[in-house]
Order: sequence, then C-alpha cells, then structure tokens
Amino acid sequence: MIKLPYGGPGASFDEQELIDYIKSKNRDYIIQGQQQCRLENHTKPNSLDYWLRVNHSKGRRDTKQAVNEVIQQLVATGKFVIERRLSCPDSGRRCKGLRLAKVKIVSRNGTEIKNSFVERLFYKVILSKYTDYDKAPPISGETEDFKWQLSKDQLAIEMKTHCATAGEAKKKAEEFLKDWEIWIGINQGPNNLKFRFESAEIVDLNLNNHKSILSRRASLSCISTTLDAILHISHNEFVPPPQNFKVSPEVEMMFIKYKMYHEGRASLLGMAYWCLTVMENAAGGRHKAADQYRIEPKVLSKLGELCSDRGDVKQARKMKAKAGTTPLKPSEQKWILTVVKRLILRVGEYAYDPVARPTKITMADFPALTH
Repeated sequence: MIKLPYGGPGASFDEQELIDYIKSKNRDYIIQGQQQCRLENHTKPNSLDYWLRVNHSKGRRDTKQAVNEVIQQLVATGKFVIERRLSCPDSGRRCKGLRLAKVKIVSRNGTEIKNSFVERLFYKVILSKYTDYDKAPPISGETEDFKWQLSKDQLAIEMKTHCATAGEAKKKAEEFLKDWEIWIGINQGPNNLKFRFESAEIVDLNLNNHKSILSRRASLSCISTTLDAILHISHNEFVPPPQNFKVSPEVEMMFIKYKMYHEGRASLLGMAYWCLTVMENAAGGRHKAADQYRIEPKVLSKLGELCSDRGDVKQARKMKAKAGTTPLKPSEQKWILTVVKRLILRVGEYAYDPVARPTKITMADFPALTH
C-alpha cells in the first residue's frame, strides 16, 4: 500500500488502482501536478495530485497530496518510472510525472505473465490470390472493448478493457473479427480477406521477474482454390464491419457450405438445399422459417423446387422428376446464388436481434427467372 503522509489518518491506496486509472484514460503516464491550493481552484484535474485528493485523502481534499515521498513509494514498487518532460493533458506543457514501467512482450501463444496487461493485438491481413487493397485508405473504429485500425497489410487492435493475457484479449477481439470475415466473405467472396493473429504487445509490470522478450513473427499461408477469379480485382475501399449481423451456429454452417461451393467442393444445388434445410431445422419447418426470418414463403418454396427438380447428372442432388436431365439455366444459377447469400445475411441479422422486424425478403428482391 502507498501511504499518503498528508492524506489524513490511515490514508493510503493500492498502486494497482492508479494503474487502472491511467489505463482508463488511454495513456501510459500521469503528471504529478501537485499544487498548494484548494481543490476547487486546482488547474490540473488529470494529475496525480487531483486524483489522490478526490479518491484517497480523508478529509484533506484541499491539501497537496502528490508530494515527492508518494512519488518515491510508487517508483519503489518497480511499476513506475519518473519522467520530467511528459505532456500535461490540461495545460499542454511539459511536466514531471510517472510513466508505467514497461517491458514489451510480443507473444504468439498468449502465455500468461503475472501482473500484466495486453496493450495491442496485431493481425496480418490475408488476401485471396487475385485480390488487393493497395488503393484502399485505412479505416478505423471502436467497440466497447477495443479500438481498431485496418490498413492493407495489418489490423491493429488497441485494448480498452483490461486483459491479462493475449488469449483473453483475442477472445474479445475474434468474435468481432469472425462476424467481419464472414460478412466480407458473403459480400465479396470467401477468402477474399481474412485476419490471422500475428502478435500481442503485453506490458509486464514485474520488471524484476519477467521471463523473456519474445520476437514478433508471423506464419503465413495462402490457399488458392480451383474457383479463384481469373481476373485480378483491386478494391478501392475496405468493407467495414457489420452493424446488425452476428455469426450464429446456423450462419456458420451455411457459410461453410457456401465456401465449399466456391472452392469446388460442393455443388450449387447441394449447397443451396443445405442452407435451406439449416434454416428450416432452426425454425421448426419451412413455414416457420419464413415467418421467423421474415421471408416471403414463395422465395423458400422456389428455392426448394429448383434444388429438387433441376440439375444435370453433375449438378442434381438426386434423381427425381426432371432432376438429372434438366440442367440449370444461367438465370436460375444466378437466382439461387443471390438468394442463398441474402438468406445467410438474414439469418445473421436475426441472430443479432431476434425481436427486430426487418423488411420482408420477397421474390421482387431478386433477378427475374426466365422461362
């Protein structure tokens, strides 16, 4: 415990409280800011002196608290170092203060380091063979847990919430990234852009007990598929993360089969019927699926009809009626693929908010089927 000599009887605080406060301000330092004045006249509300007066003095808010004795106690913990040219958040001037003592641990496996926290995660941007984002400007945003910035080569994530290990931080980030990857995969094609964990920056506050400094490295691979586009596509902008879309088990099952189709490992009709069946099983039948996901029943009926009654010997799911002898028309192939993509998105929208009432999906939303 850090004692406050002028804070009143028994006044003290745990240094971890100060560390948490500094991190909550998205900084790694705090200025000393001691002033001989009443609290109401204090000009540096972001200083250690102000924080101590408000939070840890006992009836001594109008007394200077961030005296040198307190600074020395904090430095003695090994978790802080004195710096004399820190930028004051209140005045903009250079001031004396304390910076968190840091050892950067760059880790791929998230091995726990006691008394540590993750500052940043880095993900390598993995593109399909015939895609680039060289002309796309960086985009950025934030969630409740972290801030992110995406460039053509890397996604950088800066944590806002405390995570002691890379594994803990990755768990918060990768649910968000999974939604984003599948959203991109549906809109621009599977494997168009993916994120692969590269490293983490972990601050170790136990300077006298840190194990090692690990170098950051990445193990990369790119898998091309039989159905990769022949023409190279240069994108002028990134697809931003979805706002009203969530990956559920149903979304994931549908997307995996959709991806298999693009990789030449599933037929169009087999993939489409799988997706239809996933929706029906989740809702308890076709009519219930139409109601639950707000889809015109004709859309699901037509999809089921095409999957059952169309296709040549290579495409057909089974020998029934005209199936096996009636190849799909180009317009039917386009219709099925467009519908399946929209259905996956709708299932993700439902997973995000099951009580929402989005616009109903109807036959008019899709290309006309020629006879």
